[in-house]
Amino acid sequence: MTLSVTGCGSTAAQLEISSVATAVEADQVTISWRMSRSCFAAAELWDAAQPGAVRRSGVRSLAGTEYRARVTGLLPDRTYCFRIVAGPAPDLGEVTRSSSTHTIRTRKTLTVSEVAVAVSGQSATVTWKTDQPSDTTVIFGRTDEYESRKSNPDQRESWIHTVNLTGLEPLTTYRLRIVSKDPRGQASETKSQEVMFQTTGGVGTEVGPIMPRQGPKTN
Repeated sequence: MTLSVTGCGSTAAQLEISSVATAVEADQVTISWRMSRSCFAAAELWDAAQPGAVRRSGVRSLAGTEYRARVTGLLPDRTYCFRIVAGPAPDLGEVTRSSSTHTIRTRKTLTVSEVAVAVSGQSATVTWKTDQPSDTTVIFGRTDEYESRKSNPDQRESWIHTVNLTGLEPLTTYRLRIVSKDPRGQASETKSQEVMFQTTGGVGTEVGPIMPRQGPKTN
């Protein structure tokens, strides 16, 4: 779809905005578009329930006539509206007629809870729950680089999750995090806090120490 705004500054030629696209997450949106020629432009976004509180993005020009703007700090599972505005000055103090209004909805966030690790010799069973159906994946390793990843293909859209980790080193401390993603694309990927556990030297079953790190880790 092609949207038209009046020309930048004193130029009479019509300025066209096209190829408007969005990449939406739970707390942010990236908006990209093309313009028929270079001009100062930005995206203006507001909560659909609070149309008076308009936020204007910063703009980064990709290739002269290609633009991308990111707006962060949004609330999950909420409807927002945005439009693209253009003008002759960097501060957009004078704005030409803007594009029509687009509507987006931010993604939901998944919540991970009740993480437990049961250790048996050089194996461990990890269980947890999510508040929405999600896939079942664990990243783990001896460092916070989490060198390994394990998924349960039988639980691609579940509320209760189980992953078995085998072939671990004996008497070794491991770190793990749950990685949950809605396979339907309705929620953003969520990573749990880090959990630490230690394997044993024997075969007997026991519950390994579960030691969540202080504070959430978001990267």
